[in-house]
Amino acid sequence: MELGPLLRAARARAGITQEELEARSGISVRTIRRVETGRTRSARPETIRLLAVALNTTPEEHRALLSAATELPDVPTADGQPWTAPYEPSASTRSEAGDRAAPRSALQQTLDDAADRLRLLVRSRWQREEERHRIHNPTPLPVRWRPLPTDFTGRRAAGGPDDPVGEALGDLAGELSDIVDTYRRIPSGRLVVLGGAGAGKTILTIRFVLDYLRAPATDDPVPVIFSLGSWNPQRITLREWMVECLLHDDPGLIADSGAGTSLAAALVEADRILPVLDGFDEIHERLRVPAMQELSFARLPMLLTSRRDEYVAAVTKADHELLHAAAIHLEDLSPDDLIDHLPNDRHTTKADSPWGRLLAELRENPERPENAALASALRTPLMVALASAIYSGDPGKDPAALLDADRFPSAESIEEHLVTGFIPNAYRARPGNSRPSWTPDRVQRWFGHLANHLDRLGTPNLAWWQFPKALSPAVRVLGVIVATMILSGTMDFLITAFIGVNALGLGDMLLLALFDGVTVGLVVGLGFGLVYAAVTMVLRIEVTPSRVRLGMSGRSWAGLMRAAPDIAIRVGGGMIIGFLIGVGYGWALLLVRNVLSDGTSALATLMQTTVVLPTHLGLTFSLAGGVVLGLVLAMERPVDLSVATKARAMLVANREAVQNRILVLVPLLTVSLNAMAPLTITFFPGYSWNVAAGFGMGVVGGLVGASCYAATFTAWGQWLILARVWLPLTGRLPWSIIAFLEDAHRRGVLRHTGSVYQFRHARLQAYCLREHARRTLLGATESASRSIARS
Repeated sequence: MELGPLLRAARARAGITQEELEARSGISVRTIRRVETGRTRSARPETIRLLAVALNTTPEEHRALLSAATELPDVPTADGQPWTAPYEPSASTRSEAGDRAAPRSALQQTLDDAADRLRLLVRSRWQREEERHRIHNPTPLPVRWRPLPTDFTGRRAAGGPDDPVGEALGDLAGELSDIVDTYRRIPSGRLVVLGGAGAGKTILTIRFVLDYLRAPATDDPVPVIFSLGSWNPQRITLREWMVECLLHDDPGLIADSGAGTSLAAALVEADRILPVLDGFDEIHERLRVPAMQELSFARLPMLLTSRRDEYVAAVTKADHELLHAAAIHLEDLSPDDLIDHLPNDRHTTKADSPWGRLLAELRENPERPENAALASALRTPLMVALASAIYSGDPGKDPAALLDADRFPSAESIEEHLVTGFIPNAYRARPGNSRPSWTPDRVQRWFGHLANHLDRLGTPNLAWWQFPKALSPAVRVLGVIVATMILSGTMDFLITAFIGVNALGLGDMLLLALFDGVTVGLVVGLGFGLVYAAVTMVLRIEVTPSRVRLGMSGRSWAGLMRAAPDIAIRVGGGMIIGFLIGVGYGWALLLVRNVLSDGTSALATLMQTTVVLPTHLGLTFSLAGGVVLGLVLAMERPVDLSVATKARAMLVANREAVQNRILVLVPLLTVSLNAMAPLTITFFPGYSWNVAAGFGMGVVGGLVGASCYAATFTAWGQWLILARVWLPLTGRLPWSIIAFLEDAHRRGVLRHTGSVYQFRHARLQAYCLREHARRTLLGATESASRSIARS
């Protein structure tokens, strides 16, 4: 009899719940539930002994439990400690048997709630993505796999002493619907899925996540897909990177877990996240060896996908493989697999359709070179999907053209034809096209810029807050200077003209306000540009989406103490920015005063005030900026878990967060500047402060400071002044960037992963990158030719 039914029967005879058995044995209720439901079909003798003692079983029942359990060898891991199955506590964490179930702690309940909400979010996200995939591919392809022997990498012998997977698993062969059952048969919880380019690895990960989430046990870890291409193992550990990814996709997980960490970090550290690591081969080649070492030593269950050659090469170079992992390889498709997947005219049968006749030719005459080439090209789901998109739905295109041996002498030439033809076909002119200006040529150029942007960043993720990085650092600094110059100059002009219109004539006041606005704009623009350059290029601090809101309650003293280092950094930054702006503003005021006095100010007076006024305003702005930014950080609260995580929704949420922050910063800065000015003037004996004039300065400083801070140091501000304007202005992207990404997702060119987009496949991204390089070279050649012709 199997272990699960035996354990359930013994617990039923004892008349206790799973929670009570956990309290008595020290074995977690998660492990007990996995054993009873059959998802864990093996256990160590020590685990069986503890359960048997807690259940007060007879010797016969104890022996039955032992015989039903498959013992795992005690294999030492990299740190010299015995391997422990996932989710089972070590001996040091086990407690003595008790009579009553231990109550769940507040931390456990918090993590349960966070995991439940994350589980719902992940399920809805990938259900939508799978439904979108089915729009383009109505009938799923029969993705199948075969098990690989444990010696396939040449690193170990099958069934050897370092093989806890070994022969106990039996045959792991299966198809798409069996992936979760296959995974649950692996005691270590580690599965490597290998396959060629476009073999269906990503489709398998989505199916795995959705099927895993349909399991009845609610305390299972939450499967989350992570795109490995964005991981740099030399910069950050696997767990820390997983936390970063969770926070980007689900900003609500920044909330305090009650254990001094964010909910995302607590979920990862408590093994409440099951990492589904997609695309090991997409990691940069020089990073694959340290990545393999980190993955091998990490005590985490996981499902890892990769191309086989890249995985084996990394294992060989790293001298490490993924410890205690089983491996499967996705099989190629045959012509017989395609007949139900490829669409046919509704007025014909499948056999009489163009695809039906073509597949019949491949089956009946496989020896012909052109047939063999096409069959080889259509061996992966990616190529089948591209062929279906290009040669279906257009009466003018017959898939039999793929058998033209002159045009397509090899499988590689057919694959290249399908990849290069996909985007033009997706954007071909159709009746009722709502975007007629999005021609295939323009779209191809835009996708080329996106692919080049991702290549420079070394990531597959198209994140809206990283779009400004498509510009060079010098251009970004110039953009900040220009934007803050226009913003501050315009505000100063309007406020100065409004306040002084009754003191001077309209014409004189407008000229004075214009001069004052230009002067202040130059000072503020250069000041913010200098600080932005220092922050982004010297300190290399990235501007990321806001994950907080402002509120007057909700943060405990303990939370404030944990945030003290961040508050200190924010206060220091605010003081530096304030001092630079204050000094520059003081010089601007002196210049305006000298113009108003027709340059008749005494030289001694002018030199004295040149030092005093800028220094005074520098101290005033410095103290006000530091105090205000410190207060704002103290008021920050994590966003609610229910926040939307789609790209557009996240962009809107950040825009609203920035607007709310401006509404708070403006009055705080205005009041703070008016309060600090009389205090700092006491450091300069013999000088007084004009309260009325100071109020106008405070209003200008509050509006300008808050607006320029939002434009320079928030993700939405950077998106607005750099990506939203500069990139379309230079022709790199359309004016409706988010609409373009959403439309590309609907057409099947991009896929949606949380708050970011990705190219449908790395091969499509590589083609767009090559096309971008070709266009760039062609443009440079034409420009050089024109220059030579003019000369």
